[in-house]
This record gives sequence, C-alpha cells and structure tokens, in this order.
Amino acid sequence: MLAQLLNRIDSYLLLHCTLRDLEAWLLSNLQRILDSGEDTAIDLANEVDVDLVELGEDLIDELTFRERLQSYIRSGDTLLVQSQPNHTSSIYTTYEHEWAPKALPQQQHLGWKYVDIELGTAS
Repeated sequence: MLAQLLNRIDSYLLLHCTLRDLEAWLLSNLQRILDSGEDTAIDLANEVDVDLVELGEDLIDELTFRERLQSYIRSGDTLLVQSQPNHTSSIYTTYEHEWAPKALPQQQHLGWKYVDIELGTAS
C-alpha cells in the first residue's frame, strides 16, 4: 500500500491528477491502508489526511500542502519498507519494497500567472 500511496502523491505533485483526485483516492483507500498493517503507509496516510483537513479549513494554502507532500517524499532518497514476516514452519521470509520519486515538478506559485511569450524583432 505504501508504494500505491507514494505513486498517488507523486502523480499529484507532477500535476497528473488534481487535489480532489488525491483526496478521493485517499478516502476510498484509507481503510485498506489501515488494514495493511504497514506502519510507514499508515503514518504517511495520516499525515496527508491531516494536511487535507488543514487545507480544507484554510489553515494552509495549496502551495504549503504541496511543499509538505514533497518533504514527505524527500525524507529519504529512497524509502525502504519491510513488511511483517510470514512464518512457515521455522522459516521466516521478509519482503522489501523500494520506491523513489519519478521527478519533482518545478516550483510554481499559485498567485502567479504563467504565459508564453513570443519574441519578435522591432523595426
């Protein structure tokens, strides 16, 4: 579940989905994340949920929300998660999942208007 959550956050940061898409995905998958028992995924989901509430109550703006998400992802170059071991007789096996962000978008300022300018020659 952690990889799915991180991919969804990454999609939002890369502007591949909207804030509402991220919020809807988190709400529809929150119970599944909690049931997964992955402490890292649960902690991250809780952090994002708190941030969404603060954003909804205008305690933070969307730029601050995006910066927080980026800080969660940048907390390490790569997040390493170890799931609960599966016990088979006397053999223990563990599974490791590795995730790294695809790319971080360039900083955009919500109050700025971006336009394309075509330069010509003056006569």
